[in-house]
Amino acid sequence: MQLKKAGIKGFYALLIALPVFTFAQSDFKNLVAAEKTFAQYSVEHSTQQAFMRFLADDGLFFKKGQPVNGKERWATIKPDSSKLSWYPAFADVEASSELGFTTGPWEYRENKADKDAGAFGNYITIWKKQADGTWKAAIDLGISHAKPRAEELPAYGTPTFAVAGHSTNKALLAAESKFIAATGSVYQQNSNSAVKIFRPGQPYITTQAADAERADFTYTLIGSGIAKSGELGYVYGQAIVKNGDKISNGSYLRIWKLHDKKWELNVEVVGLQ
Repeated sequence: MQLKKAGIKGFYALLIALPVFTFAQSDFKNLVAAEKTFAQYSVEHSTQQAFMRFLADDGLFFKKGQPVNGKERWATIKPDSSKLSWYPAFADVEASSELGFTTGPWEYRENKADKDAGAFGNYITIWKKQADGTWKAAIDLGISHAKPRAEELPAYGTPTFAVAGHSTNKALLAAESKFIAATGSVYQQNSNSAVKIFRPGQPYITTQAADAERADFTYTLIGSGIAKSGELGYVYGQAIVKNGDKISNGSYLRIWKLHDKKWELNVEVVGLQ
């Protein structure tokens, strides 16, 4: 009888989870579509017009290590003949379907007619669903690097959320503070298997490499956000990078995912200005 009851409970849990998964699947597709439309608009019109159209009103950019209002920043820039193109290579959305992110490569051409790109890099964008159901970019940060040897192929297909995950912004900030203060193999011990780590001049680095250079990076937390489901969150702030006698100012963005009640690093980018 107890086995039957357990089976019935499991069945009802599945019924509850199915609508959540279905909605998240739909929103995941909408998020990827929004990113692709954003990129296409940039190519067909201008980078300035694209960001003014797809940034949330409170969307953030970073200037000298500090977050600034993205629309206010782009409003001061006139559209020109340059061409910034990109596409999402990876994306994810959480169970409540109101927070997600995309990441992928970008290329820059000084003129739209240029055959070859003059600059390359990778971007990370935090997306938030608005009251009208559309997705808008909430935070955008990226890095530049040399021309990649091969094209990065899209590797998304389904959202990887865990319906059972629940936490709070307080717990997220505690995890971030502990991460910043930690020494040793902090990246290897606190990252999930899908982690992506971006550094200026390098498309991706390993957790081992991040641990090896950890002492050269100083982080100051400025802000954060968390999904209603409590399973996906992000933090951002100022990054100071030491390279020999040279000290550079920049910004950082980390995306955390909850797994078995523990926050794990999913994406990190450090951008220098």
